[in-house]
Amino acid sequence: MRVHLFADRLFSLSLSFKIVFAALPILLLVAMLISFWAMNARGSTRLCIDVCLTLPIIFPPIGIGFLLVYLFGAHGILGQILGIDLIFSFPGLVLAACITGIPFIAQPIVTGMDGRLINLCEASHTMGKGRTTTFFRLVLPLLKSNIIAGALLASARILGEVGISLMIGGNIKNKTNTISLEIYNAVLDGENHEALVLSLFLIVISILIFSLIRFLTRKETW
Repeated sequence: MRVHLFADRLFSLSLSFKIVFAALPILLLVAMLISFWAMNARGSTRLCIDVCLTLPIIFPPIGIGFLLVYLFGAHGILGQILGIDLIFSFPGLVLAACITGIPFIAQPIVTGMDGRLINLCEASHTMGKGRTTTFFRLVLPLLKSNIIAGALLASARILGEVGISLMIGGNIKNKTNTISLEIYNAVLDGENHEALVLSLFLIVISILIFSLIRFLTRKETW
């Protein structure tokens, strides 16, 4: 019995990290596009960016999960158009992770584009450098710490995500039950000790991520 429990927990842990590693490259690409867009955005365009980065934080995860099911299920609007079904699948969990993590990875990057950086970009433009060259040769190196911090924050948030994954993944044993959902399952089964161990593991991960972000912030200040 204990061996089966250990195997179940190990699967959930490994699935969670696989989701993080699969989602991070997508999140980094999207965050770069958003930050490139935000670099010269003004007025309603900047407001649209702010809304997109804030909505996934304040909108209930269960509601987001339902919308994903409604859109990307076999009978969903986009599911029928694209001929796909992301429900109860690993790609569906990665999509949930991307929606969960995008505000946490993009917000530090966009915030890092303060007045000084904008002035440097304008100086680069006056020297004849294009926006793409300026972005990759000037902006990205200066925002390196923000990018790493955002990736760490997004990873921590993905590991702790429950609501969207529960809706789109279904919490299927040894298929879509992530580490956070396994804590939920352990409590429902009365296995409080198992839930405590898993929770302590996530606490350790969170402390490590917090320490890394603090280190990056202090290093940037120096």
